[in-house]
Amino acid sequence: MKRNATDVIITLVLILFVIIYAGYQLLTFLYSPYETETAFTYTVADSFSTSGILVRDEAPLEESVGVSTVGYVVEDGAKVAEGETIAEIYTNDTQAQNVNNLRDVERQIEVLNSAQTGTENYFGQTDVITRQISEQVNLLAQAGHDGDGESLEKIRDNLTLYLNKKKIATGVISDLGQSISELEATRDELEASLSASGFRQITSPQRGYFSQYSDGWEQILTTDSVEAMSLEEIETLLNTVEDDTTDRIGKIMTSHNWLYVTVMDKLESENLSPGQTVSLSFAGRGGEAVPVYVQDIITEEGSDNAAVLFRCDYIDSYFINSRCVSAEIQFTNYSGLRISKEAIRFNDAQEAGVFILKGDEVRFKKVDEIYDDGAYLISSLQPPDDSYVQLFDEIIIKGSDLYDGKHIG
Repeated sequence: MKRNATDVIITLVLILFVIIYAGYQLLTFLYSPYETETAFTYTVADSFSTSGILVRDEAPLEESVGVSTVGYVVEDGAKVAEGETIAEIYTNDTQAQNVNNLRDVERQIEVLNSAQTGTENYFGQTDVITRQISEQVNLLAQAGHDGDGESLEKIRDNLTLYLNKKKIATGVISDLGQSISELEATRDELEASLSASGFRQITSPQRGYFSQYSDGWEQILTTDSVEAMSLEEIETLLNTVEDDTTDRIGKIMTSHNWLYVTVMDKLESENLSPGQTVSLSFAGRGGEAVPVYVQDIITEEGSDNAAVLFRCDYIDSYFINSRCVSAEIQFTNYSGLRISKEAIRFNDAQEAGVFILKGDEVRFKKVDEIYDDGAYLISSLQPPDDSYVQLFDEIIIKGSDLYDGKHIG
């Protein structure tokens, strides 16, 4: 009986030992005294926001809109040549309709002249021309189904071209001279009617970039005048200029270069130097950055401010039409591995680095700091090298008694 009691006690002790051991192993498996984060690539821009004005060399068009209707022939921001028609002035709806009719007749004449060119090559190509006609018919049906009005006009012209080519190729007609003559007579009548009714066309006085927007500052704000200003004059200017509009038909930007003029804290301007290239992003055009270079930094003794003139030759309708705009100046982009500052340690040589977990072994790897945000730093991407932290390394950010070569069992 006594032996049986001893056996029971021994059995219970063994069971308890197994439970405790299994619990310890489970706890070891589920709990790690080390917290890690994976090293991923990260890009940060050293930047700050400011406000200022865009300055261009411009020539306002003298004509005013008034009570007339204006039809613009070229798009906003388009490059135009001297003497090129950029707008038409209608005094009534009949004029506008006659202009549309004139454009249609001119286009028909162009199509028929094209069909009449090279007729000697049409014979024997009826199969090719027939396929071209079928393609245009299918495109016409698709455009009508999609509601694509912009394509309908071009498809119609192509269909007219190929149908007339087939008429010539099959001998239905010998040439299109009579049809062209009739259209030319209609064109001449429309032109005479428009001329007698006071219809006017506005042409560009010089080559450049056309804008429908005129704010009245075109002849006051020029790149030369701003470049000659003092800091105080630029500060006064920025406090004076406002977005405005006039009733002028538009303007011509005569140079592809423009300035962005802003005033900032003098300490901020110390991040810049004349000739340096930086990026400017404008919220008004979706934040897309454009490269600019620092043309001048203007300071004055006793002032905590500095005026900075950025020059750029990138052209689109935003830079042609806008005046008072906010921008973000991006000095430098830093790309590398993002590492929490709490993970930084120093080895015996006082080199900054981190402990990484490789399998069950702790390893020390150096970092090459290129940017410090306070909470984290950016370490440059290094070629494969065990001495520097690498992409996807498991960096230990929390843990004690760490040293290079330590095994975690």
